[in-house]
Amino acid sequence: SEIFFIDNGNSTLSRADKIFEKSLHLERKNHTPRPYWLTIFLLKLGLLQNFAYNSKFFSIYKPNQEIQNKIFIKNNLTYTKSKIKSKSQSNDIWFIGSNLKNEILENPDDYIKLLNEAVQQRPHENIIYIPHRKESDTQLNEFREKLNIKIVRLRNIIEIELLESNEVPKEIISFGSSAIDTIGILTDIKITIFRIPTKYAKNHRKSALERMYRDAQSKEIPIINLRSQEK
Repeated sequence: SEIFFIDNGNSTLSRADKIFEKSLHLERKNHTPRPYWLTIFLLKLGLLQNFAYNSKFFSIYKPNQEIQNKIFIKNNLTYTKSKIKSKSQSNDIWFIGSNLKNEILENPDDYIKLLNEAVQQRPHENIIYIPHRKESDTQLNEFREKLNIKIVRLRNIIEIELLESNEVPKEIISFGSSAIDTIGILTDIKITIFRIPTKYAKNHRKSALERMYRDAQSKEIPIINLRSQEK
């Protein structure tokens, strides 16, 4: 029997690279190097997911050509696209949140500063912040108080919410999210990305951040560069 990995957001491409190179077991889940002695110890105990090296990817993302030829099957979201009908648009703009605050940024406190700058790019608009599932209520309350922004936790994942709703937002904006990729395939809603300056990222995550924006550029998604503010 075959093993298939389905998409895991923007980490799919980096995971595909590591599996193709057979180096995934050398990293922790947070993408930092695992000590060599610990790797050997876990390998002997059978606690590393080496079965992944025999897997294939079923993904909306496009990896490099070598991976694409050997372990990749394209997911065109054909079934879901067939279920989405033309819908009227509201006057709302949805800001799609993400876990970049904890996974990418060197200083998580920079997130609210960057979010404020992004929101200011859409003055006099009704912006609704759609949080990532890992964003805490404490953090969201801070957004409400300091940015005076409306926050709505969706009952379903955003793709299903758009599928089942009677109307959709007129624009979707974000720092970057895997939801942007699927929404771009499934709908014709206007999408805009705000680029976080690389200097805000952890050193070992800078390449992942830049890769995400290169992927958006390749799909011709408009990108607005945020100013390199003093830190």
